Amino acid sequence: MQSIQEQAAANFEANIAYIEANHKSLFEKLLAYESACEKGYYQERYELSFDDGYFEVVDIKENTKLYNMDSSLYASQVSQSINLSKKENLFITFKRPVLDAANPSQKETYPILSYIQSHMPQNERFERVEKFAFFGAGLGVHIASVHEKLRSNAYLIVEDDLELFRLSLFVTPYHKIAKESRLFLSIFEDAKEFAKSAQEFLNFEFYRNHYIKYFEMLGYKGDKLKEFHLRIISQSHNIFFYRS
Repeated sequence: MQSIQEQAAANFEANIAYIEANHKSLFEKLLAYESACEKGYYQERYELSFDDGYFEVVDIKENTKLYNMDSSLYASQVSQSINLSKKENLFITFKRPVLDAANPSQKETYPILSYIQSHMPQNERFERVEKFAFFGAGLGVHIASVHEKLRSNAYLIVEDDLELFRLSLFVTPYHKIAKESRLFLSIFEDAKEFAKSAQEFLNFEFYRNHYIKYFEMLGYKGDKLKEFHLRIISQSHNIFFYRS
């Protein structure tokens, strides 16, 4: 039987092979990071530990821990908190028109739109979540647990700390998740890079975009969630309801 260290190393190698084959830009960032560490240009900030049966990240500089609890328990709690409700942690990516029978532009379409809205089932829960976004990856343990629960078609995974994401490659089997779902990895990206990643995520199977659930990791300090929201509302079909 493999030791935990051997399992982590094997998982890391499998993840690296997956990233090299499918996420060239991220692979190059990881190579540059390793080269900087080897040459002494960058001093590693985090240390991955395995104690009491779970993985933890220690911030060497601040002498603090990322989870400060059983990370596997954290993953379970996050998974349990994710629900199929249409009322929380949700991006609605379409615009519902405000109906006005007196509006000349709606004169012909008003009866049809009014009928559709009044007769459309007002379900407050999803049957399944087809697209999901994670803001803050950490060690990725919650990503794996949420995937086990949702089996979504696509995931957007956002993590601004490249070193932290690299440690997650030892812990989380992204390569296995990618066999069942499409992964969009926005790792250590500037605003321009993130805009591209977000758009690619939205363009993928766009017909599943009506509702996108998300989870923001506690302690995530990036502003990508707000940027993603702006990306959604700036889509052409949200700006112009009627198009010629």
